[in-house]
Amino acid sequence: MPDGSVEYKGVLINLESKGADGIKVDTDGNIYIAVGGQIAIYTSKGKYLTSIVMPNNSATNLCFGRGKWSKTLFITSRKKLYRIDTKKEGFHIPFKK
Repeated sequence: MPDGSVEYKGVLINLESKGADGIKVDTDGNIYIAVGGQIAIYTSKGKYLTSIVMPNNSATNLCFGRGKWSKTLFITSRKKLYRIDTKKEGFHIPFKK
């Protein structure tokens, strides 16, 4: 809300005791979560859409790029950095000048 309060309170997504390492949002409000070594994708209402399966269940964190990389999801693992082109653009709070 404009005053900083929260309009809706409650559980949006229950990860069943699996800890999320990274959470990002695209410009449509879809939620990308690095959880259980994979990337789980949910709608802004908390409905499960799909998962991105990672080699060796290795996803540890994620982020969308900026500029020409704004439709690229970067995913870290224990030893590697992956990139996946997406149809959606990642949401970013604009830099202050």
